[in-house]
Amino acid sequence: MKKGLILRIITDLALVVSIFVLPWWLSLFFALACLFIFNNYFEVLVAGYILDILYGTNLYRTNMMFTFIATLALAASFFAKRNLSMYSQ
Repeated sequence: MKKGLILRIITDLALVVSIFVLPWWLSLFFALACLFIFNNYFEVLVAGYILDILYGTNLYRTNMMFTFIATLALAASFFAKRNLSMYSQ
C-alpha cells in the first residue's frame, strides 16, 4: 500500500474514535482540518452524519446540522484549495 493511503486510513480511524471519545466540537474541528490535509476528503460527510446521529437536535426543524456543516465545508474547501497558493500544482 502507498504511504498516503495508510495515513488516510489511520486518520479515518482516528476521526471515528474521536467522534465517540472527544467532545463534538473537537471532532468537528479535526474533521475540518482533515479537509485541508487530504484531497477529496469525503469522509467528512460520514463524520457529519455520525455526529448528527449522536448529538443532533431538532434545531431549525432539522436534525442534520452537522451533515449540513460538513457539506458546506467540503464545498468551501474545493474553492479554497483552488485559490490558495500552497495547493497550486
